[in-house]
Amino acid sequence: MKSQTRRDAARQPGSLGERRSIVPEWLLLVVVVGAIYFARLSEPNLRGEETRRGRVAVEMMQTGDWIVPRQQGHLFLSRPPLQNWLIAAAGYVRGGVDDLAIRLPSVLAILATTLLVYGYARTCVSAVAALASGLAFATMIQVLVLGRLGETEALFTLAVGGSLLVWHWGWIRGWSPYVTWGLAYVLVACGMLLKGPQAPVFFAGPVGLYLIAMRQWRSIVTWPHACGILIFVALWNAWQIPYFLAVGGDATREIYSHDVALRFVDRSWLTLLTHVAAYPLEIAAGLLPWSPLLLVACRGSFWNWLGKSRPHAIFLLCCLVATFPTCWFTPGARGRYYMPLCPCFAVLIGLVAEHCWQSAASLSQQSGWRRFMVCAAVAMGLAVPAAIALQLLPQAAAFALPWSLAVSFAVLTLLLASAVWWSAAGTTPLQRQLGPLALASFVALAYIGPATNIRASISNDTARQVAALKGQLPEGVRLVSLGRVDHMFTYYYEQPIKPLEEATGAQTLPDDAEYFCYLDNRERLFDFPWEQVAAINCDRNRRAEPERVVVVARRLRGSPVATVAGHEPITEGSPAQHR
Repeated sequence: MKSQTRRDAARQPGSLGERRSIVPEWLLLVVVVGAIYFARLSEPNLRGEETRRGRVAVEMMQTGDWIVPRQQGHLFLSRPPLQNWLIAAAGYVRGGVDDLAIRLPSVLAILATTLLVYGYARTCVSAVAALASGLAFATMIQVLVLGRLGETEALFTLAVGGSLLVWHWGWIRGWSPYVTWGLAYVLVACGMLLKGPQAPVFFAGPVGLYLIAMRQWRSIVTWPHACGILIFVALWNAWQIPYFLAVGGDATREIYSHDVALRFVDRSWLTLLTHVAAYPLEIAAGLLPWSPLLLVACRGSFWNWLGKSRPHAIFLLCCLVATFPTCWFTPGARGRYYMPLCPCFAVLIGLVAEHCWQSAASLSQQSGWRRFMVCAAVAMGLAVPAAIALQLLPQAAAFALPWSLAVSFAVLTLLLASAVWWSAAGTTPLQRQLGPLALASFVALAYIGPATNIRASISNDTARQVAALKGQLPEGVRLVSLGRVDHMFTYYYEQPIKPLEEATGAQTLPDDAEYFCYLDNRERLFDFPWEQVAAINCDRNRRAEPERVVVVARRLRGSPVATVAGHEPITEGSPAQHR
C-alpha cells in the first residue's frame, strides 16, 4: 500500500522534482521535433493538394478578398479558408508564397501539438513517460508523412485533438469552467474554419460521452458551456456571415458538403464490408512504430494499475469510441481522416509505457515494453542490410543514397538499435528516456533520409516543366484557359490565367487570345488552326502515361482552318514539341 501511495505521489506533476524537470523535457522535444520536421522540408516537390492550397492563398493576396476562396477566379467549394490565411501569412513573411510558406503552418502545428500532448500527459504520467507520448505522436508514420506537407491534416489535428486535450486538462486540473470551455471552443472554431463540421462532431461526441460515463452529465447544461458555444458561434460566423452574403446559400452548403459527398459515391455492400475490415489495419499502420504498445491497454492489468490516472484513460477511450465509427462506416474514408485522434493515441502510449516500466521489476519476462523495444531493435538492425542492398541493386539505383550517406545511415542505425536494445529493460530513468528517443530518432532518420530520397526520385517536377514553358512564351503574353486547368500548373505559372467557359462542340477563342491552355481529359475540337507548344505533366509521380496533363497551345493566324484532335503529351524530361 505504501509503495502504491509513493508511486501515485511520484506521478503527480506538481512536485518540486517535476517542476525542475519540465524545462529540459520541453526543450528536448522542441529540438528533436524541430530537427525532424524542418530537415529537407522542401523535398519532395509540392504534391497533391498542396499547390491548390497555395494557389488559393495567392489569389487572396492578389485580389484582397479574404472571405471567398477562389481558384482561377471561380469559387473554391471544398473547405473554409483558415489554412489559406495561414499560408498567405507565411507568404508575407517570406516575401511570397513558395514551397516553404505552404508547408510551414503544418510543421508549426505539429510542433505545437507535440508540446500540447506532452503538457497534457504530464497531468497523469511522469516526465519521462510524457516525453515518450510527445515523441510517439511526432514520429507516428501518418503524422510524419502529413505533418511535412501543406495539407490540412496537421492543422486540423492541432484544432480537434487540441480541443479535446485542452478541455480535459482544464477539467481535471480545476481551471475556471469559463476558461476550460472557452479555450476548447476556440480550437473547435478553428477546426470548423479548416474543414467544417467534423470539428464540432469530434469534440461534442467524446466530451458528452465522457461526462455521461463519469455521471457528470449536468455539466453539459451550464452557463460556462453556453458561453463556450457562443464563442464558437461568434468566431465561426465572423467569416461565415460575410461569406454567405457574398455567395449565397447554395455555395455555403456546398463548401461543407462537397468533400463529404465524395466519400459516399460507392455505396455497395462489398465496398463497405471491405472498408470495415481494412480500416482498423490502416489506422494501426499509420500509428507505427508505436501501435503494438496499444495492445497492452487491452489487458485488465493495465486498467487495474491506473489508479488516479483512470479518468484520463476513460477520457481517451471515450474519444476513440465516440469518433471511430464516423470513419469506420464511411466507405470512402481514409486513414488520414482519423489523424486528429493521434494525440489521444500518443497519451495512451505514454500511460502504457509508465505501466510497463513500473511492472518491469516483477514481471520482466512479461513486460510489453521489453518485447516492444526488443522487436524494434531487431527491425532497426535489419534495416542496415536492407539499406546496403538498396545501394547494390542496379534496379534501385534511382533510390540509392550516396555511399557516404549510406554508410553514415547504417552506422547511426546500429548505434540507435543498440540504444533501443539496452533500454528494453526500462529499469532506470536513463533507459526509459533513451529508448523512446532512440526509436523516434531512427524513424525520423529513415524517413528524412532514404524514404524522402525515394519520394523525391519518383516525384514529378512540374515546376521545371513550367519554367521551361515560360522561357518559350513571348514576354508579357496573357494565357487563357478553356475551362479551369490543374492547380499545380496555375501555381507554378504564377501569373493569372483567365478561364473561358467551355463550349460544346467546336471550341472558339476571343479574337485577342493567341496562347491558350486546357486540361487534357478528353479530345478537343477547335474551329481554328493551332499548334501545341507544350504538354505539362501535373501528376504527383512520374509515369509513362500521365493522367493529369495541361496542354499549352498557340492559335495560328493567316492559315486555313484546320481541326486537330488528340496528341501525345510531353512527359517530364522531354523537350517541348510543336505541331
